[in-house]
Amino acid sequence: MFVCVKTTYISSPLAELPIALSDGPKVAQELPDDALEMRPPEWSRRDETVAMLMTLLSHHPPSMYGHCLRLTIRGHSVYLCGRCTGIYGGLGVGLLALLMSQVVLEPSWLWFLIAVALGLTTTIDWMSQRLTPRKTTVRLRFVTGLMTGLGLAIVFYLNNLLFMLVTLAIMAVSVGSVSLVETRRQDEES
Repeated sequence: MFVCVKTTYISSPLAELPIALSDGPKVAQELPDDALEMRPPEWSRRDETVAMLMTLLSHHPPSMYGHCLRLTIRGHSVYLCGRCTGIYGGLGVGLLALLMSQVVLEPSWLWFLIAVALGLTTTIDWMSQRLTPRKTTVRLRFVTGLMTGLGLAIVFYLNNLLFMLVTLAIMAVSVGSVSLVETRRQDEES
């Protein structure tokens, strides 16, 4: 009688070596030596392409798919970042509504402030989630993303370069400040 170990290999395009996971010792029938040889599955170009597309759509590793909206298409799950789906949806719906109604947004500075306030909903949700123990839900991510998308639609509809640059500056400062705080926390911990 021989004792063999059942081993499962996980392979990815990012890992140079496969990772072996063992289910523990199993008692097996007598097998020739070459029958026990196991090779990791081949990683095909199609698998690599599918993994890349899933990462582009979700921005999250599978362990964080709780941040994503899940769509099932022909039995396959597709994960979309909840916040980005809201932003793109709000931007698309907002621009369509504004262009079809041909509304005049006057005074433009007031509408810009409204757009910034709408955009701050996502910024506040994101920053408070990153910098505090608070956890957010997919629904809240989607709704705040939708509000930010509507704010961006207003900024684009106003067609004012200064407003667009100020919007980009606000986004850059919020991301930069969170990065700075996280870096300082990591430095203090080490």
